[in-house]
Amino acid sequence: MSRSHDRAQFPLAPRRAHRSRWSALALAAVCACQGGTASERAPAAATPSPSASATPEDTSNEPRWRYLPAFRAVAEPLGEGGVGAAPVLEVANGRTGHARFLVAVVRPGEDPELRVELWAFSQNNARGLLEPAGEPIAAVVRLRSSDPRAPELERLREEIATPGVEKTRPRGLESETPTAFVEALTRAAKAASAPGEASARAEALARVIRGVDDTILLERDAVFRVFELAEVDRDWVEIEPSSPTSRRRRLDAAAPNDPLSLELLQTRDGWILSAIRERAPAADASAEPDATPG
Repeated sequence: MSRSHDRAQFPLAPRRAHRSRWSALALAAVCACQGGTASERAPAAATPSPSASATPEDTSNEPRWRYLPAFRAVAEPLGEGGVGAAPVLEVANGRTGHARFLVAVVRPGEDPELRVELWAFSQNNARGLLEPAGEPIAAVVRLRSSDPRAPELERLREEIATPGVEKTRPRGLESETPTAFVEALTRAAKAASAPGEASARAEALARVIRGVDDTILLERDAVFRVFELAEVDRDWVEIEPSSPTSRRRRLDAAAPNDPLSLELLQTRDGWILSAIRERAPAADASAEPDATPG
C-alpha cells in the first residue's frame, strides 16, 4: 500500500476506541462553544455569501480558522503524547456539513515523521455537531521528491473549486526584502527537517507551506522543492522588475554555474514563492528562464 493511503495512528488506546475517543474530544470542544456564534458550532450554520465564494481565501495576518475548536480537540491530546500538529489549510462546505484541514504534523518515531495529513470533520451525525469523520490520511502533500502523489490532494482541489466551499489559508511570510524572505523560508525548511521538539517542527513546516502559493502546494504538489532549495546555501541577485510598482520579483542564484531562479509574489501578508525555475545556459543569457513552475 502506498504511503499516501496510510492511516495515521493516534496515540490513543485501545485501538478500537480511537474513533469514539477522537469524536468525544471534538464534541466536547464544540459544545464548549455553544454560547458562541452559529458559525463556530457547525459548518451548515455558516452559509457562505456570494462574495465569500468568489474570494474564498483568508490572507489576514491572523488566520480566521472557522472550526478551530474541533481541530484543537484532536491536536491538543496528540500534543500531550508528543505529536506536533499545526493547521495550514481549512476547507468548509456549509451545504454538506463537512470541513477538512490540511495539517502539518510531526509524529516522532513514525515513517515519515514529518508529513502533511488530511483531517476530516462532519456534522452529519445524531448530534448534528462537528466531529471527526474517519481517521486522518497521512502524507497527502509531497515533502520528498520520492513521495508518491496522493489522490486525496486532487480531490481536495476539486472540492475547493466547488461553489459554496470556503477556503482559509494564510499566505505570505513577513520579510523586508525578497532575499530575506528566501532566507526565512529555507530556515523554516531546515527547522522542520532537523531533530527537535515536535510542535516546533510542525510550526516550521506550517511556515514553509505558508510561504508557497497554491500552484506549488495544490497544483504541482511540489513543496519538496523548498526542502531541496534549503539543502544548498546560496547568494541571490534580485532582478530589476519591469515596473517599480510590480508585486512580482525574480531572484537568480549568484553563482555563474547555478541556473536556479526563483519567482516571488508580494501579498498583503508578506512574500510567497510562486515558482522555482532553471535559467537558460549562460551562453544565452538573454533567453527567458525555463517556464516550468515548481
